[in-house]
Parts: sequence; C-alpha cells; structure tokens
Amino acid sequence: EGQLQPRNVREELKALFQNRSDSFSKELNWLLINKPVPSLIQDGPQCGLVALWMAGHLLDAPEAVSLEKIVNCAVENNYTVQGEMFSGDNMVNLAKEVFTCHGELLTDGLMGSNRSRILSHLKAGYPVLIPYPWKRSSRKLAVLTWKHQELQML
Repeated sequence: EGQLQPRNVREELKALFQNRSDSFSKELNWLLINKPVPSLIQDGPQCGLVALWMAGHLLDAPEAVSLEKIVNCAVENNYTVQGEMFSGDNMVNLAKEVFTCHGELLTDGLMGSNRSRILSHLKAGYPVLIPYPWKRSSRKLAVLTWKHQELQML
C-alpha cells in the first residue's frame, strides 16, 4: 500500500523554484520543509483520508495504519459514506481513534497564535493537515504531532 520512490529532493525543489519562480512572491519569506512520504492514488472522494494516511507515515508510530482501516473506521463512525470528509471535528476524532491520540481543531487559520505553533510543528518534522479547498472563512486547521508515544492534534 503506497510507495516511496527514491528521489533527489534537493534537485526537485531547485527545479520547482526555477520552473515556477513567477508563482512565488519575492516580498515574502519562504520556509520550505519537505519530508517524503509514500504516495497513494485515492479511490473516489477520499482526499482527506488519504492525507491522514500519508501524515501517519511521518509520526513514527509503532506500526503503520492502513488506508482500509482509516476508511472503515470513518464509515463505522458515520464520519463518511464514500470517503469524503466535511468536518474538521470528525477528522480529529478519526485521527484520535486510528492513531490512539489526543486531538484539537485549530481556529483562526494560519495567523495569530497558530502561526508560531504551526511553524514549531513543521520545524520539528510533524505534518500539518489543512482542508482543501481551504477557504479563509473556515479558518480551521488540523495539526498532527507525535510526542512521547502520544499523537496530538494541536
């Protein structure tokens, strides 16, 4: 389930910046953090569940959790019918169950006190889940971290 292909990340990032330089504002400071994870093609409307599965690979969990287990848990708890996730609260609860963790849903988007919290998590190598398409009006984020045998969503 999923594959992690060997890559030259430095060269990929260099090419990205060279090919898409017009997409990056020169007026902003950029922090680029890239930790490779296995890829998986989703089957139907499962992008949130696949994102959670991918994030799980960055958590140094004692054992990997399969996408099938995540989907089954989401269906059993009525968080989804076909794999789609429309609730940040349900995503947090799902992460709690499949990764045996504590969870919290952030509000106010990427600004305010969330900014430093999110940057700290990213710098520590932990994944951040941001809903897509992200709407400024929703302003809710899910941040996954793994510390001392406990997964937390901050």
